[in-house]
This record gives sequence, structure tokens and C-alpha cells, in this order.
Amino acid sequence: MKRRDLLKFAAMSAVAPAMQQLATGQPESIPIIDAHVHLFDPLRPGGVPWPDKTDPICKPSLPERYMALAARFGVVGAIAIECSPLKSDNQWLLNV
Repeated sequence: MKRRDLLKFAAMSAVAPAMQQLATGQPESIPIIDAHVHLFDPLRPGGVPWPDKTDPICKPSLPERYMALAARFGVVGAIAIECSPLKSDNQWLLNV
């Protein structure tokens, strides 16, 4: 066996398990954390400044709904981001 053939074989042996995992669609064993999600509930008393009531996304966006959507992609947690200038919105997010 030539040296070049040996190196090719070694490289393919190292890559083969990862390629098989990609081909079979098996999820990674590394937990996935979504680093930027917005949670809001326009139905709570006082409503929310964003999104606008006419916006199609203006419906409750709560942890249970998010995890139901994200879990199938291997997401196990998230970091919630608050964009509202209202202190009450910040407190609501901390409570959620």
C-alpha cells in the first residue's frame, strides 16, 4: 500500500462515523441552546408594545409553545431577550 493510499484510508476512517450520522439524520449528542428568543403575551393585562395588534405574529409566544416547536430540532433551552422599554415587561419575562 502506498503512503498516499494509507493517508486517504485513515482520513476516510476518521470521517466515516460523522458522515453516517449525517446521512441517517440522527441528532447530535450536544445539547442545543437557542441564544435569542422573544417571549410575549399580548393577551395579558396592559398588552404589549410589540408586536402590533395587526401583525400576524401577535399571539402568545410563551415557553410551552416555543419548546413544542423547538424540541424536535434538539433544542433543550433558550435565552430570552426583552426588547420592551417597560419595567413591567422585564419583570413579566423574569417571572415567566
